[in-house]
Amino acid sequence: MNEHTRHIALGVIDVQPGFMPAEEGLRLGLPGFGELPVPGGQEIVPKMNRLMAAFAAAGHPIFTTQDFHPRETAHFSETPDYETTWPVHCVGGGCTGDLNLIPNFASINGALIEHNLFGASQDGSYCTYGGEKSTSSTPHSYNVVYKDNIFQRGANNQCATYGPVTGFEISNSGNQWTNNKWDDGGTVNPEN
Repeated sequence: MNEHTRHIALGVIDVQPGFMPAEEGLRLGLPGFGELPVPGGQEIVPKMNRLMAAFAAAGHPIFTTQDFHPRETAHFSETPDYETTWPVHCVGGGCTGDLNLIPNFASINGALIEHNLFGASQDGSYCTYGGEKSTSSTPHSYNVVYKDNIFQRGANNQCATYGPVTGFEISNSGNQWTNNKWDDGGTVNPEN
């Protein structure tokens, strides 16, 4: 590539249950929704999933962020002003885990998770959710690739409360789990 080559990427910023309406969590039977809800937030998810699939198919990078906070922070308030203080939301390990591919609204088709450090936290259930959810109306995910990531063992030796990964189905079309290691060099195997 020369200096004039354009590079594009898709950023998915803080799309997580804490910012979805509580009613959506009730409809799906899932906890953690509605802590700091964005009205109609669930409507963006199918569109976001289509964009992610298109970017992945074109070979463009996709990155995601997740809002999370320590249990005690100066910007939480029981009487928030929504400028400098907010209600308690997304406390601990990011509400669920470090990186969550949860097909609550649509199947995930195309995600590359490469060269990341999954930080140990006992506040999250798993360090990552890999795209499968049997109770969802869209339970499967495809072309999800975890490659060359490091998982911290942490105090309980498992990265999170229950383990490093759940909901990843290696046999789904295009899914890959390659060279993912513990911070001590051991191999991290996918759940399935």
